[in-house]
Amino acid sequence: MTKKNSDNPLELEKSFAIQAPHLKAEMQQCLELIRTFLEKKGRDAFQLHDLTKSFRLPNKLRVILSLFVDELTREGYLTKNSDVYHLNGHKSPLSESTENVGKISIHQSGFGFVSLKEYDVFIPKHLILNAMDQDLVEVEILSLEGRNKKGPEGRVNRVVKRTRASILGTVVEIKPGALSVRASLQGESELAHVPLPTTPVEVGDRILMEVHSLRNQLHLTFERKLGSIFDPLKDLDAIKEEYTLPKEFPEEALREARAFGSEVVKSQHSERTDLTDLFTITIDPKTAKDFDDALSIQKTKKGYKLFVHVADASYYVKKGSYLDLEAIQRKNSTYLVGTCIPMLPHVLSDNLCSLKEGVDRLAVTIEMDLNNRGQLEHHQIYRSIIKSNHRLSYEQAFEIMHEPKESFLKEQLQLMRELALHLKALKNERGSVDLSLSELVWRLGEDGVPSGFEISHYDITHQLVEEFMLKANEVIATELKNRDVGLIYRVHEPPSPETMMEFKNFCVRLGVLVPQEFGPKELSQIFLAHKESAFISELSSRYIRSMRLATYSTDRVGHHGLMLENYTHFTSPIRRYVDIIIHRLIFNEEYTQEELDEIAKSSSEKERHSARAEMSYLMLKKIRYFERKHKKEPEKVYKATVTRVKPYGIVFEVKDFGVEGFLHISKLGNDYFEFHPKKEKITGSKSNRIFEIGHQFQVQIESVNLLFQEIFWKMGT
Repeated sequence: MTKKNSDNPLELEKSFAIQAPHLKAEMQQCLELIRTFLEKKGRDAFQLHDLTKSFRLPNKLRVILSLFVDELTREGYLTKNSDVYHLNGHKSPLSESTENVGKISIHQSGFGFVSLKEYDVFIPKHLILNAMDQDLVEVEILSLEGRNKKGPEGRVNRVVKRTRASILGTVVEIKPGALSVRASLQGESELAHVPLPTTPVEVGDRILMEVHSLRNQLHLTFERKLGSIFDPLKDLDAIKEEYTLPKEFPEEALREARAFGSEVVKSQHSERTDLTDLFTITIDPKTAKDFDDALSIQKTKKGYKLFVHVADASYYVKKGSYLDLEAIQRKNSTYLVGTCIPMLPHVLSDNLCSLKEGVDRLAVTIEMDLNNRGQLEHHQIYRSIIKSNHRLSYEQAFEIMHEPKESFLKEQLQLMRELALHLKALKNERGSVDLSLSELVWRLGEDGVPSGFEISHYDITHQLVEEFMLKANEVIATELKNRDVGLIYRVHEPPSPETMMEFKNFCVRLGVLVPQEFGPKELSQIFLAHKESAFISELSSRYIRSMRLATYSTDRVGHHGLMLENYTHFTSPIRRYVDIIIHRLIFNEEYTQEELDEIAKSSSEKERHSARAEMSYLMLKKIRYFERKHKKEPEKVYKATVTRVKPYGIVFEVKDFGVEGFLHISKLGNDYFEFHPKKEKITGSKSNRIFEIGHQFQVQIESVNLLFQEIFWKMGT
């Protein structure tokens, strides 16, 4: 448009009408800005003056904006009612085809993966364009095998839709006229540059930044401060903002939850099977507050009768209710160190749905008859009312199981152990790998810094609960499949042949004897044979890294990790929305295939998102722990084990802490070190010192940088 035209509104309108068909990209940007505005304001409609005020446009540009809005209305992307415009969610000009459009997940190292319908596409760091984590992007497939033959590889052609109106970052430097900000959702190695705000800002401040896209370029502007990275008590607020985690429940959902009262009245549920006289226990972590499942067992002439009772959350969360609508949004509970962001309000998750000791509770019971080998012979599923006799922690159950004093509770636990071992044997016969990894349980101090941790050993009490839950989930999936009911499976695809070959070579380098045939059963035997060895942790960690992620799907792909054809999630309806759906399907509530597909897809995405938030929060707390430890004991030495060898250095795990570190080749010692790619090792030419996978050595902390959330290590002395 010429300068003359831009000064005359009538001429501008004529010129715009001619050029409008060629302004598709600009239309997309305008629509994206409107979407961002509505999301930020929490609205579904706007007036033109709302936009001009928010965008702070001069008079000349206000005319152009009104022309764009009118054109979007003519094309059906907006609906106008009087002076109010509504966004039409069913129509989008952003892409002619959605075939190569998907959400991108960006790793902290800067690379990303885009989830398409058929597969995930790896995006190298330099081909991400300016996409942010969880943005909807259009990708171009460059190779179906990728450079390492590990799957499709591509690049981002354009950002179709920004999913965030704001993003959190930490100020790492203040320059004349601009802030340098570390925003981890762009990849931690990338620094964003933000115009200097009028609000006083210091290095270390966490700031919320507004996201703007102009001509497919990312622009960030200061919105507000959110505490400092040097204040551990602000970590929870920051992680909620960074990962857009749910905050308060809507009042309508809380009102529905409170309407059920505070206790179960047995007389109001006469249609249910009364199991309140059946001896029942729960076994959970000692810090648990919500108890999804409870167990009962009896010895029979043919073998065992096992009852798995699962909280009947679907009784309280009715389809289409406010509770349901909120659970759909949350999809799962998110467990952060020291706290939980629940899927259901506390009045349900911690009370009415929770199978607490000594009170009547509504449940869905699966009653299974198994023979002396643990094989299922008969089952039935029904709604019940139960009363737990004992709330046990894993530690209490283990202690009772092994104490010399005899009791009915000990007898029940021993019987459960007996059946669990049969189920484990059957699982091993199928070729399922028993990883049996211990877990670090961190204790958070009142100042927001971990005071220490406990090691939760994966003993028989953990195993028996897991085996019984696995069996219940398998039986439910098989039952629904046999009924020819559409359902959501928990699926786990097998790793690629290339990945398994890499793992096989890793086993060889550890000195593990590997048979020529390397199928699931052989792999299971390797783990069984070496479960007491010194390197079982490295073996397990490497195997987990070689596995694909388990997801939800309506396709019966099977579960590779468990070696099961039919598997679903049924046993945790307090904390997983898919489980509520499965409960509803059991009792004949109907869902269309499209509804189940959408729930499976969005549940998988939410699960990954929650896992990232949990890991990010945990890692920050660990860094704070090591920072304090370093100040108190600057010379402390830590045990480390090499997990990967790169041409430029080694990656290691700090033993007993679940922390990964890196040492550049220049820090390995006063020697010339050479990398041997085929053997994946580094050797010193003078000292003959070898760094290879499984090698154990000592490290010390050199420094801790909270701004970049990094620990720098050096060789131990």
